Amino acid sequence: MAIRQILYASQTDGPVSERECQDILATSRRNNERDGISGLLVYISNGTFLQVLEGPGAAIENAMSRIKDDARHYDVAVLIDRQRPAPHFTDWSMGYKTFHAAQLADFAGFKRIKNVNELKDLLPAGDAIFSVMTSIYDANRQY
Repeated sequence: MAIRQILYASQTDGPVSERECQDILATSRRNNERDGISGLLVYISNGTFLQVLEGPGAAIENAMSRIKDDARHYDVAVLIDRQRPAPHFTDWSMGYKTFHAAQLADFAGFKRIKNVNELKDLLPAGDAIFSVMTSIYDANRQY
């Protein structure tokens, strides 16, 4: 059965504390386990969130609706929205990783990106960003 996979980016008004990220993560994991969604949440110190969600189409649509309504961030930009034969992030209801913006400067798709508005201008970079996120998953999942 095919699943829907979305990669989006969003922006915050300022730095988000580790505690706030952990609260977001706990809620995401609870909702995702209930709805059959897997994925990865990345927070970048410049106030950017990147998230991959994958699962049943209706569940992804509902999750994206909640995400877009969340006042903690804005400028939700969908970089990838596609059907896949199977999920990639199968071991994680929601994985999580934090980066300082400088750590990502050498990755294709992240060069000189300071905020979501710049990401929106580079929508073809979605595949490069997805590749970085799958690398994070592959390096951190338990075998």
